[in-house]
Amino acid sequence: MSSNSTAIGGTMGSSGSSSSSSSYKIRQYTHLQGQLAQLQANLSDMEELLRMTSNQAEKIRTLGGLQAGLFMGATKVFEDGEK
Repeated sequence: MSSNSTAIGGTMGSSGSSSSSSSYKIRQYTHLQGQLAQLQANLSDMEELLRMTSNQAEKIRTLGGLQAGLFMGATKVFEDGEK
């Protein structure tokens, strides 16, 4: 009887181990799914921020050109005023 119960216990332990391994994998996949969802959200946010940065860089470039024009105009006015 003890050898029979050991065999049954061994089988139950094996299937129990298989079951816990399966639930462990499910937890890992669930965690991975959450991490991938967070990564996707972060990438989406980053894409929007890059789009805004690109737009702002173009506007700053235009502003720099306008400022340079003002400086050149002011220099011309001051040089003409000294003569």
